Amino acid sequence: MKTSTPPSNFDQKTCLVCGDARASRHYGTIACNGCKGFFRRSVWEHRNYKCAFHSKCDVLQQFRNRCRACRLAKCFRVGMDARSVQSERDKPFEDGPKGKKKLLLQQQQHQQQQQQQQLQLHQAWNYGYSTQVPMKMEDYSSRCSSHSSSETEHSSIVLELLFIEHTVLNLVEQDEDLSKVFEQKCRVDVSLAEAFTNPNIVARRTPLQWGTFARLASLPDLHITWCRAFVLYCDWLSCFQDYREFCRHDQYTLFRNGFVPISWMFHAYKSYEYGCDGVTFANDCWYPRDIDLQDKIDKEVNEYYSHLTDHYIHEVVDEMRRLKMTEAEYCLLKAIIIYKPDHALTLEGNTMTIRLREKYSNSLSELVQRATPSKQAALERISSMMLLLPAIEGLVRKEDDNVQFLAIFDMANLNGLPYEIHTSAERLSFF
Repeated sequence: MKTSTPPSNFDQKTCLVCGDARASRHYGTIACNGCKGFFRRSVWEHRNYKCAFHSKCDVLQQFRNRCRACRLAKCFRVGMDARSVQSERDKPFEDGPKGKKKLLLQQQQHQQQQQQQQLQLHQAWNYGYSTQVPMKMEDYSSRCSSHSSSETEHSSIVLELLFIEHTVLNLVEQDEDLSKVFEQKCRVDVSLAEAFTNPNIVARRTPLQWGTFARLASLPDLHITWCRAFVLYCDWLSCFQDYREFCRHDQYTLFRNGFVPISWMFHAYKSYEYGCDGVTFANDCWYPRDIDLQDKIDKEVNEYYSHLTDHYIHEVVDEMRRLKMTEAEYCLLKAIIIYKPDHALTLEGNTMTIRLREKYSNSLSELVQRATPSKQAALERISSMMLLLPAIEGLVRKEDDNVQFLAIFDMANLNGLPYEIHTSAERLSFF
């Protein structure tokens, strides 16, 4: 009597990436249409994904969109061949007009998706803070966990913050070559109330160029990077559903108080990420810590940054390097910074702020404890990260003094909006 052998994965036609039962042979292995399309897009567009959970995510059918980095890694592990994707991309041109038309349609659809994502934040600001940003989070949905619902909740918070971060960093206006006219479109002769309602009058959304270090910063760069950082901050804050639940008075207070510390966090993390020994600007230039290089820079720029750079590098950037801070930890710290109590908030606003700070602090604690081998090491890491907050506070106060001094002598084009922000109501400690 013949004995039957168990069918192999290939016989079962089960996706080797996510386990979907509806699969067939694609790119040298057995995969479902969803994983096939994901792999094709990733290869064609040379996408580089990052995992917020140390590349330990499970890739299951119902949750396969929740970590693209781990999903792509598994595609390669089960034998998907990138060369097959490239040859498929070339095929429409060999097949004639129909193939070309299909490829063109796919490219147009992808461009439309990108443009739709970029319009989301524009619409939010055109109609004020009360308008909800219709964010699409298929690829940033909460990572499913087989553990407690608490862990799943914290994972969801982290992935939402990462989605916000990547959205605003890639938000660019493409209607014209803004890089050539950006300086003319950058203005600070507006009130904080006007800029709060419509940040588009301060600057346009040019591509952010953090890590090129093409040149040393000049006096116009100081003005330009301040304006671009302001709009970046506005876009980032407008994405928070929590923030939109505050009354408008409290939104304004949080907005005013958060700009300077959050801007320093943006710049510090980019200096750490790109290995800059100084302050990296958003428009392909930088301010060096090296004194010899500082001698080559405009006097007004040195007046602004020379007293800040050592503090910035030693107490913030170097500490990020020592900790090897992850992007997820950085995003959580920014959320903790933005939600701090203030005497100018309403009673309800302060209550919400305390609750939200606790929410993001708990998520940071959960994230670190899951990634750290011992409880003692986790506590030490969390303490080190929280000590960055008073270091940032020190930078804020020093910059406030610098702006007030330079504005008095009408230097560095810092009158108007910068002066109003840096001389606003006294900030409270982050603690």
